[in-house]
Amino acid sequence: MATVDDLHLTPEQRVNKLFRTAVLCSATLERQSDQWPNLFIKDRGGPWRVEMAPVSRAEMSDMLRSIMDDGLRKTFEESGRVEFSHAPEDGGKKLRVKVSTDGSQLHVAATIFED
Repeated sequence: MATVDDLHLTPEQRVNKLFRTAVLCSATLERQSDQWPNLFIKDRGGPWRVEMAPVSRAEMSDMLRSIMDDGLRKTFEESGRVEFSHAPEDGGKKLRVKVSTDGSQLHVAATIFED
């Protein structure tokens, strides 16, 4: 469920907010639907829980699909897995995003590309 602060945001803006947090913390992000997001900060370990409310599978699906093109969406629908790069800010650092499903849960992991 979206927090009050997120109600005005589009699905793409919501997922980019989360990914920007990972970039700012130089962290790997892991999130499952209906769970709190976790950050694993380089040299500090983790997991560190991000103060963002859990989102349902449907909400998470909407957020992730908003940053996928048609080909990525098709690959995900057919295989249940997809991997792609994404920059939450124009010209900013890119993340390697891995999305998978086991049927009931969506899983996402995002790691910063090292320069």
